[in-house]
Amino acid sequence: MLLQHVRRQSTSSRVLIAGGGPVGLTLGILLQHVYNVPVDIVERQMQPTQHPQAHFMNLRTMEILRTHMPVLHDRILDATAPPQQVRLSSCVSLHVVFALDLMAGMRFLLIAHDLANGEWVFQIPVFPLRDQPPQANFPPDRCIDLIRAAAGAPSLDVALHSVGAWKMTAQVAAQYADPNHQVFVVGDAAHQFPPAGGFGMNTGIQDAHNLAWKLAHHIHNPPSPINSSMSWLPTYGVERKAIASAMTRLSLRNFERTLRVPTALHVAATSSMGRHLKRRVHEIVSSRQALGMLFYNADIGYSYSTNASSLDTSDTALNQAHRFHVPSSRPFDDSIADSKGLCDKVDLVFTPQLQEGCRIPHQWLRKLHDDPTMHPPTNLWSTLDLPQRVLLTTPKNSGPNFVLVVQPATYAHLAATDGALPSYVAIVVLHPNNNMATPVDKNHPTLGHDAYVYTEATAVTAAAAILVRPDGHVARIWSQATDVSPASVHTAMSSGV
Repeated sequence: MLLQHVRRQSTSSRVLIAGGGPVGLTLGILLQHVYNVPVDIVERQMQPTQHPQAHFMNLRTMEILRTHMPVLHDRILDATAPPQQVRLSSCVSLHVVFALDLMAGMRFLLIAHDLANGEWVFQIPVFPLRDQPPQANFPPDRCIDLIRAAAGAPSLDVALHSVGAWKMTAQVAAQYADPNHQVFVVGDAAHQFPPAGGFGMNTGIQDAHNLAWKLAHHIHNPPSPINSSMSWLPTYGVERKAIASAMTRLSLRNFERTLRVPTALHVAATSSMGRHLKRRVHEIVSSRQALGMLFYNADIGYSYSTNASSLDTSDTALNQAHRFHVPSSRPFDDSIADSKGLCDKVDLVFTPQLQEGCRIPHQWLRKLHDDPTMHPPTNLWSTLDLPQRVLLTTPKNSGPNFVLVVQPATYAHLAATDGALPSYVAIVVLHPNNNMATPVDKNHPTLGHDAYVYTEATAVTAAAAILVRPDGHVARIWSQATDVSPASVHTAMSSGV
């Protein structure tokens, strides 16, 4: 998808988006319906593709949809297979008939096939001659013959619906924007990965999420001698190219690892090698060599900090990449979650950390008053919801908002400090539960704010102040209340992550 930002000699700007796939449509929705920036979308295809593409949506993409497109988010969840829970008891054995040594439980993905009843995706490596389309050597009759030969049934009745070709590449664009930051590449125009891990569309949607707020912020708050705010547009390519490069390495590594599974299964699964192959498949699954579809460090653990460590794609790391720490603390309202599904101790592999460049970690907060914008009204929110909650309570033409999360002492210090925060920085004050000793001044000329209450002390509540970007990533952390001032916030805004 190619994007061009057109500046006119007027108070408005339009954005032209070339490409109406999932990435282009996401960017268009974010710009026009979330940030009030008009867009035009052009698409060369006259109808949707008939072949499966981008059939996996990871955690971060679903979070973006939950925040900005909740109806689509719910429709996708409704269309997925329902979750299954095999064991409903609370982590204890209620009856014992006989005893064996218990093995530690593990989660894995089993890739299996059934020649009699299964459904197959039939793919053939193609090496076409130069300037010749791949389909030229595969007319319908030949495709049917190949399917019958693979099934071992010469008279098999085959209904061939369509034949498609795709090219596997691993590419990342050298530049994500032109020197003037008027034209940007996003999605497939910026990167293409092997289909091993489901990173293509997901990375593209996350590109759009990163670029949308920066472009909207630039349009609504253009840098000028009066407004010293930096343009965040140059950071788009820096941040997202690093992520695409990491996803390229991971997808290539995943592709290499997936080749071990068909090697073990072999096409002659019904031959005399069957028992050996079954044992080999068991070895692969038991050693966690099967390809998992969740990579938490890649999906939600990436950082935009220049000091972030590179993604580990070793077998050891990837075999452990699918386990996630479930916080033990309950939300304020126990009815929000089924207590049977929560465990106090979980083997930790990926645990969200409060770091500059990373997303702000999730923590349950209770708003001091019910939110009238929600139906039914609610007062329980995650820290991940704060930028969107602020956006919904500000004028539509003001563009995206940064959120300054502060403690009561920091708020009191700011109220006594000269200077004003930028108009697009909203304050959220976190109070300990049942402790409202610090007065809140909603009528202060520059410090209007929202107030939330927390029950668990964490790194988020220990920080004096946290500047959160519109996309939920942390721009700056202050450890001392006396270091937080309008000037220091302006400095943080002008230096990026």
